[in-house]
Amino acid sequence: MQIGMMIFSSKLLFELLGWKSISVAWGMAVGLSLFYYLLVQPISRAVFNLDQKEGDFRYAHARIREFAESIAFYEGEEMEKHNSEEAFQNLLKASY
Repeated sequence: MQIGMMIFSSKLLFELLGWKSISVAWGMAVGLSLFYYLLVQPISRAVFNLDQKEGDFRYAHARIREFAESIAFYEGEEMEKHNSEEAFQNLLKASY
């Protein structure tokens, strides 16, 4: 649909203003599309990684809440503390 609109607009621009207007319009369309693609890719990848690390951190805490009795019974506090701190450090690294 958008390609069809660009072709239709190109025909109208050519009839009204000549080939220079088409060159500018297509150049801007291609240039801005490329700029948008190059800008959005790293940002979306960073947001995905941050969301993943936040999920890991929430999971570590939910696990402690769920299994608190078993952790205390088997004296696993140090291991759970280590796992929670590791998840938090990973979250901090992804944030900055």
